[in-house]
Amino acid sequence: MAVFIAYRNESLIVLGGIYALLFIANIAVSIAFFKKNKTIVLAGLVLFALCDVNVLILNLPQFGVNIGFPWTFTLIWVFYLPSQLLLSVSAIDWSRAKE
Repeated sequence: MAVFIAYRNESLIVLGGIYALLFIANIAVSIAFFKKNKTIVLAGLVLFALCDVNVLILNLPQFGVNIGFPWTFTLIWVFYLPSQLLLSVSAIDWSRAKE
């Protein structure tokens, strides 16, 4: 479905590709460099991706695709807020925080 939208606007293909590459790079960096909080970072990134999927669903009617879910806007925040919390908490060094 996102491919259908992208063909209607060429700059959307470029921007979507850049966003996808940066998101994949974030996942690769989190797997490679985060040893202690890898699970928290990955959970935050998965929730952030689910937030992005809901943003896509919310904006589909603007492109002529009639998928109207009234709860999509709420789900954006249900996924976004915990993702940001998890990504923020992942920077804490828990071994030193207990001291």
